[in-house]
Amino acid sequence: MKAQQKAKAKSAAKDSGTRLLDLLQGWAVYVEAQEAEFPDQVTSDQLQSLYQEMGSYSIQYDGKSPIEQDELTRRFVENRVIPHLLGFKK
Repeated sequence: MKAQQKAKAKSAAKDSGTRLLDLLQGWAVYVEAQEAEFPDQVTSDQLQSLYQEMGSYSIQYDGKSPIEQDELTRRFVENRVIPHLLGFKK
């Protein structure tokens, strides 16, 4: 039984790109509720834009190994998400 449960859990695990999409979507919803209180911070629209970018970017994942997908996700976070959030939008 345990081997079947592990295999099922592993097959249900999300890849790093999907986890990032989930994070950006949830963050956008959270920020939207806070925008009036913190108008100088990143906006929900900006996060939704990053979500759309990541969706397009993740097309590169087809045929890639999980390690390669993780590297692509890391690059996207380093090159797009972090600079954007720090105010160094590219």
